[in-house]
Amino acid sequence: MKCPYCGIEFYMESYGTIANSIESDEHENWAEGFIQTQCPNCEEYSLYYVQGEYYTNDDPMNFIDGIREPYHEIKLLYPQTSVGRILSSYVPNEYKDDFEESSRVLDISPKASAALSRRCLQRFLHNRMKIGMSTLN
Repeated sequence: MKCPYCGIEFYMESYGTIANSIESDEHENWAEGFIQTQCPNCEEYSLYYVQGEYYTNDDPMNFIDGIREPYHEIKLLYPQTSVGRILSSYVPNEYKDDFEESSRVLDISPKASAALSRRCLQRFLHNRMKIGMSTLN
């Protein structure tokens, strides 16, 4: 996974899990829950919502319940924005700013991300490729 703060790739090791068994027509022993993790590089904490196969340990001295990896669904809850993709300094700011903002808001609003990406592409086609049509068609 990629850290939402510093952008470094790391293996997600959870530091605290809350899991609740839920009913699912498609899956047996299904659960949803929350996982907190810490980046080994910047040491910042993140919170994720996850779904997947539910497990429990019946040992009374070490009662644990959780969700098995790999998770079926995972969504970043905190921080609300991530670093996104950082482009090279060779990319002109008129394209770079829209693209980087688009990648930061992708998890929050895919439609806003698509609008910014479209704007970036249209600006590139008009300015660099000299295609003067008013739409992307």
